[in-house]
Amino acid sequence: MGLYYTIAFYQERIMMVTNSHIISAGRFGLFVIIILLHIATLAINYVNGTRIAEFPRTIQNIDRQISILFHHTWNYQKEHLANIVFIVIRFAEWFVIIRVLQYTIDPFGTAKLIDGLIMTTAFNWVNIGYQVNAVSWLIILSTIRKRFSVLNHHLRMTLLDDSIPHKDPHQLHRLTLKLGILHSQLCDTVDCFNHCHSTTMMFSLAPAFGFTVFSWFGLIHAYAARVDELVLHSWTTVTLSFNYISFVFYVVLFSAKVNDQIKQTAIVVHKAIGYRTYDKEESRQLKKFSQQLWHHSPSIVCELFAFDWELVYTMIGSLSTYLVILMQFDLVNYSNYNTTTKH
Repeated sequence: MGLYYTIAFYQERIMMVTNSHIISAGRFGLFVIIILLHIATLAINYVNGTRIAEFPRTIQNIDRQISILFHHTWNYQKEHLANIVFIVIRFAEWFVIIRVLQYTIDPFGTAKLIDGLIMTTAFNWVNIGYQVNAVSWLIILSTIRKRFSVLNHHLRMTLLDDSIPHKDPHQLHRLTLKLGILHSQLCDTVDCFNHCHSTTMMFSLAPAFGFTVFSWFGLIHAYAARVDELVLHSWTTVTLSFNYISFVFYVVLFSAKVNDQIKQTAIVVHKAIGYRTYDKEESRQLKKFSQQLWHHSPSIVCELFAFDWELVYTMIGSLSTYLVILMQFDLVNYSNYNTTTKH
């Protein structure tokens, strides 16, 4: 129903939000796409529900093994508090931006009561779902990164720290074997995340990027066309775009931290192989560990691209390119509009 009323309202009042057909069509088109992708995300989560439910049990099993091997104490209260603070901050940012939107031009303000209510409900439902999905993905990535960080710390202490008394070769061999198994299980959680969530993350990044393009283009249009009544509304949509920009930044940041911890494991193991002396059995086990890292060293990726800083640079370059292209089309239309007005 939200899709129906959004499209009907757009067809009826196409020029109420802005005097540019490009901006009007782009924003309403993105709203429709966001609704469709949000529904697709719910469907994908339902299909992958069994594998998603396995993640907490896998993490619990890994935590228990690390605690037994290294007598490590997990501070779950601290992790929960950090996650809650992050959730509050994310939703507070979104709430402040929505409140700011209420003091500017309301694109649904000219609609009938029932139409505006349905479209507002659809807008809030999609955005709240967007925030919930984003926060859940980031918390999962943070959880995986924390486990890799703890594992790398104990791996470094076991293989590279000279302050620790020399261990029995057989004990070191068994410990290295268990470390390799733990690392493999953590890599499986990364594969599970990619399988269950990478596509839906891509679904969220696409409209975030598109909304950012049309928001900044709307601001440029407001100043270039010298339409004073659109300036405030354009600045408001740009403010809303910062919420999506921060989501892109957080996704890349958390993914990069996970990928960095995965690489750190390979660095520690190869330092131990290259610069430490072990007995024959332990050296063979470390080489097997190295082969495991070579053949199974996943990263946070989807089927089209990796979630790394190169993605951010590519999006910035694409944003500039699309703005230049849209400005050229808009200036031609604006020139034609001025010519028609004079005549």
